Amino acid sequence: GEKLWEERLGRNSWSSLGYVDGRIYNVDWDGTTFVIEPNPEKLVLLSKNPTDGMTRSTLAFAPGKVVQRTWEKLYCFGEGRQKTQ
Repeated sequence: GEKLWEERLGRNSWSSLGYVDGRIYNVDWDGTTFVIEPNPEKLVLLSKNPTDGMTRSTLAFAPGKVVQRTWEKLYCFGEGRQKTQ
């Protein structure tokens, strides 16, 4: 296919891209997660979310949650708190 555009985000990444709910997710070696809106004309960066740990892992997804593993911590990001019974 034809290359439409090219942009560099953060440092290198060993992470696979994740496509969830119309957004593309990627995490770089420094543990910064980038959330991108798919767009054939340009990079549309929706958010850049740093953590305090280096990672070489791929993000994991569950309904309403994003899980990220760094060398020393495990993070779970989501909206609000869920109640358990």
